[in-house]
Amino acid sequence: MTTVRAFALRHPAVTYFVLTFAISWGGVLLVIGGSGGMSAPTPANDPRFAYALLAMLAGPSTAGVLLTGLVDGRTGLRRLLSRIAKWRVSSAWYAVALLTAPLLMAATLFALSLTSPVFLPGILTSGDRVTVLPVGLAVGLAAGCSRNWAGRDSRSRP
Repeated sequence: MTTVRAFALRHPAVTYFVLTFAISWGGVLLVIGGSGGMSAPTPANDPRFAYALLAMLAGPSTAGVLLTGLVDGRTGLRRLLSRIAKWRVSSAWYAVALLTAPLLMAATLFALSLTSPVFLPGILTSGDRVTVLPVGLAVGLAAGCSRNWAGRDSRSRP
């Protein structure tokens, strides 16, 4: 047994957080290009912002999958995939789960935009709508995957 695997078996939480930190911040440093920094904190002004955000969101899900493979091997990865692919409720509940947050966000921004144009959603104010939508979808999917893949499910253990 390798020392990395032995450490991961003894300290799975520490390993998960170290991997998550390394993947997220390592990806951000790769995207930004070292210590040069970003020119602006918004995707409209600096295109590297969206990639840095995706790198941050990829950390937890990637670390969860890597740790599952490291600790449980192929069997653990198969179990993880079967749990992700298994439909436990009707598709109507999945639609409710997926659409509640975006619809509430849209309603809130619409109500606030009546008082100030600052609150208009970025897709309405952006000149490059073709880029904003895929980046938003990718960030949403990455956030959802990181929630589903972060760590192992102890209920499925024998």
